[in-house]
Amino acid sequence: MAFVTDKEELKPGLIIFRRGDVQHRNWYCRVKVPDVDRYKTFSLKTEDINAARQKAWRHDGNVEYALENSVALFNRSFAKVGQEFLIEQEKRAADGEISAQRPRKLRAW
Repeated sequence: MAFVTDKEELKPGLIIFRRGDVQHRNWYCRVKVPDVDRYKTFSLKTEDINAARQKAWRHDGNVEYALENSVALFNRSFAKVGQEFLIEQEKRAADGEISAQRPRKLRAW
């Protein structure tokens, strides 16, 4: 089964689509980030195509605004999430909630 279904291009760099790997029929949009090889994907949380188009245009505008005003588009990298998780596990080990070996094993991965 294809991941992207019912794809519709609203403009170059802005598409709406449904996902084939989920049970719901909600729409998503993908916005191309200019000058880099990245995309920002949003769940539009609606099954209505017209509402999805409107929300997609709004997200496109928000991405443009964020770029013009140096607002971060992407929250955290996967590595940063992993580091934060390891710190939390070390704290839990220090408090005796989990074994002291658990953070060491995670760090080895």
